Amino acid sequence: MASIALIGYRGTGKSTVGSLLAERLGWRLVDTDRLIESAQGEPIAAIFARGGENLFRACETEALLSLEKENQPLVIATGGGLPLREENRALLRRLAPNRIVLLTAAPETIARRMTADEKSAQTRPPLTNLSFEEEIRTVLTQRTPVYTALADYTVETEGVSPEEIVQQIIRSLKPLG
Repeated sequence: MASIALIGYRGTGKSTVGSLLAERLGWRLVDTDRLIESAQGEPIAAIFARGGENLFRACETEALLSLEKENQPLVIATGGGLPLREENRALLRRLAPNRIVLLTAAPETIARRMTADEKSAQTRPPLTNLSFEEEIRTVLTQRTPVYTALADYTVETEGVSPEEIVQQIIRSLKPLG
């Protein structure tokens, strides 16, 4: 059963849109960050503190591997860095063939959304020693080629409601089932 995977930088709406999309389709939402926190028994920031980015990326791979056992279509909301590993990209292609959706937004919008999320510090540890907005610009520039190469569809989330984004995704991925 083919799932749908949502990829993109932090704060582009993957969790919000994923939740609405899953509800609309009657599918189960799997947020890979929440799956990892549950499996590890600690927040992402603690995983980073304990073992750094390499440990966290390995946890992402384990999370995706666990989804291969599912016998139902899923909406998979990925962490922003999950597609960085080739193994994870291959797993996403198997889990969601021709259904990988990239959500995008301007760096300023991403910064505003992340600042408004009071849980952001727990769930989104700094990735660099740069200032907050400079980190977003730098990391986004590095990751965008990986995201676009992996994505089957791209949806701009700037100035569009989550409900409208869900409608765009459903239209672009017809037929679903």
